[in-house]
Amino acid sequence: SSLMDLLIDYFICSWYAALDSSKWMYNLSSLLYASKHVADTLSRQPVLVHCSDGWDRTPQLVSLAQLILDPHYRTFNVSFYMYIIHCILIY
Repeated sequence: SSLMDLLIDYFICSWYAALDSSKWMYNLSSLLYASKHVADTLSRQPVLVHCSDGWDRTPQLVSLAQLILDPHYRTFNVSFYMYIIHCILIY
């Protein structure tokens, strides 16, 4: 293995270790789960969202719930993505 391979392995492992220790993926997962819960509940009854932990959780949850509920953002446009893949493969 070359020195470059060893350095790349070291930096990738360091990056993953730093990502893991930051708990960013856990926080992102919690935010997505809570947003889905808000959207599911909102389809049946009114919802009040209030987060008191000092973070920007309230606008994050509400914004993501709105995106989940909006059919425009839930729709997967296959032709658009096929066009993008075509452009990537051609160029």
